[in-house]
Amino acid sequence: MKFKIDRKRLASVVKILSCAVDEAKFTFDPDGARIRVVDPAHVCLIDMAIPRASFDTYSALDKEEIGLDLDKMSEVLSLQGDGSFEAEIVDGRIQAKVGNTRRKMGVIDNKAFPDPKVPNVKLPETFQVSPDEIRIAIKASSLVSDCIAIRTNPPDVVFEAEGDADTVEHHVYGVETKTAVRTLLPIDYVSAFANALPDGTRLTIRVGQDYPVYADFSFGEGAQAISGTYILAPRIENEG
Repeated sequence: MKFKIDRKRLASVVKILSCAVDEAKFTFDPDGARIRVVDPAHVCLIDMAIPRASFDTYSALDKEEIGLDLDKMSEVLSLQGDGSFEAEIVDGRIQAKVGNTRRKMGVIDNKAFPDPKVPNVKLPETFQVSPDEIRIAIKASSLVSDCIAIRTNPPDVVFEAEGDADTVEHHVYGVETKTAVRTLLPIDYVSAFANALPDGTRLTIRVGQDYPVYADFSFGEGAQAISGTYILAPRIENEG
């Protein structure tokens, strides 16, 4: 199995996965690559797909699973700003090439990885928002709390945080929500995900009352677009 892909494109994939885990299993088949990871605390899950069209060259006749160290991948991908990343699996190791630099890396036993299932949940509200809006809300909210809530206030959305004495609200107008729901999230997870998204990412949020949040994202154009879903469990609020 071997492939060639734009270095920046793969670096974006690795950066998003790295907000949850240090290692990931890539599943290659004739349609492209799939990666599904869950963080050690089982708070978030990421499901990503790299379509075959996103690769410059690609040869995978059958299904093949490869466990990769994301820190090592990031090191190799950071060696050159532009250009392609080429890889081939030979004798149980991945032979990577970026520019004129080559590196051989060991792969990780696939048995070390869980096989998480993506829950199929229908949530009452869906809205689109830019990653920049979320980053602004995180920056403001982190000054008063370690949690951030998403509250739909039809037709708008409010990102809010409450500290011992202070509160913060960041409003996103004109997103045309219809149902009032609220869910509280750990701000460090939201921040890690939002800051990992590359420029130009399209982001759709699905929310329900005290339910996990589903963030559907994609970057790239047309058939080359890389897509995924980030699922984050809510923080349960104490009553009374």
